Amino acid sequence: MCPTELEGSLGEKHGLLGDPSWATPKIATHAEDLARPGYDTSIAHEYLDTEDVLKAKVALLAQLVRKASRSVVYAGAGLSTASGVGDYATRNRDNSVLAKHVCQRRGFILPCDARPNLGHLVVAAMTQAGCLWRVVQQNHDGLLQKAGVPQHFINEIHGSWFDPSNPVVKMTESVRNDLYEDTCVVDREADLVLVLGSSLAGMNTDRIVRSCAKRAQQVKCSEKRLGSVIVSLQRTPHDAESSLRIFATIDSVMALLAKELALEVADSGQKSVPEVSQDQQADAAVVEDVFSIPYDVDGKLVEGHNPPLRVLDLREGTELIITNGADKGQKAVILGKHAEGHYKVGVQRAEDKAGVMSIRHLGRWWVDSAVAGEVPQVPLVSA
Repeated sequence: MCPTELEGSLGEKHGLLGDPSWATPKIATHAEDLARPGYDTSIAHEYLDTEDVLKAKVALLAQLVRKASRSVVYAGAGLSTASGVGDYATRNRDNSVLAKHVCQRRGFILPCDARPNLGHLVVAAMTQAGCLWRVVQQNHDGLLQKAGVPQHFINEIHGSWFDPSNPVVKMTESVRNDLYEDTCVVDREADLVLVLGSSLAGMNTDRIVRSCAKRAQQVKCSEKRLGSVIVSLQRTPHDAESSLRIFATIDSVMALLAKELALEVADSGQKSVPEVSQDQQADAAVVEDVFSIPYDVDGKLVEGHNPPLRVLDLREGTELIITNGADKGQKAVILGKHAEGHYKVGVQRAEDKAGVMSIRHLGRWWVDSAVAGEVPQVPLVSA
């Protein structure tokens, strides 16, 4: 006979800071299969906290966020499912909690066409309110940037659909060195890690969650303990060591958290991608799609007051050079623009046949970040 509620320790049910009197999470969706076969995973049952417990947990989460000085969002595929971007771990989709309670777009979603959901928008609001230090993004979809999270906050460790210098990393490939080194800094320094929609099934960067949880357990006073907070419908291998474990949809958690923190959350229908000021745009734009940016020939930021500017020409047909990653030094060509303003880029990879190009996109937020000098390196420079 299948159980009707989650079986396990206090940490597995509620997190180590949880109240033992809280009601146990109930199984909302039964599954027969493993969530992520071949990884450190469990049966893909979906669980839900009761409404009262959910509110109590989010109130505790808000307290932890207020106390933290280096809080990190660790984002997995589950953060984007409400935007219609498919995940890997959901089973029994006909009865999935997400299918019942989250307004999803059905069918295939083109990478550039997905729109941010409430989870993305609240993360952006947290960033703008000074509640976040960093975001480690396992997804490739650019939805956090579309929601308003500045590019320099985000480490897209597994690649991006909107960064020509950081193509999606296959299981047999290596991540970019600078991004890996940055995750090592996050691993050492994060005092609170909020996991949103990751199965934590064994990726290298999952160590960020484990390390932060272990540091919290070494703090003797529970009032000063932060650690990891995991939000997911399914169980993960790191639940038992978490400070707080929430079983709910990300949208429901983030809506409550926004209220607890009194955040100003942008409307999903509004244009939410951060842009530079009109004065900056006027100063930076030479002609349409041609910009002046404070970066050198290698695409690295030039420090100092009134640094020399370099032209970034993104007009259709212009040739550029990739500045970082496995394709560093390879030729790229601007092929046009997406309706949202992203630039379509053809990249000549070393292993491809002559004349065959890999098609990628440059997110329009990269231009704004480059004009403002906010990122340490831009993906492309004019040839």
